[in-house]
Amino acid sequence: MLMELWNRRREDVAKTGEIALARAKEAGVTAYYMDRSIRNAIIAHHPDGTREIIELPEASISSVTDKPNR
Repeated sequence: MLMELWNRRREDVAKTGEIALARAKEAGVTAYYMDRSIRNAIIAHHPDGTREIIELPEASISSVTDKPNR
């Protein structure tokens, strides 16, 4: 069912990034997003159209398992 909904709304979903950027520009604020082609970075898209790449330090992901005390 979820996939059926996704397929019907695929075009709308694809436009969400464009809509978010347009709304940020209208509001005069910077939009931040990640681009899969640029690893470990965030793009800052300013209202004047300029963009910056904000590099992030390497991060490691670890798993924490909480075991209840018995």
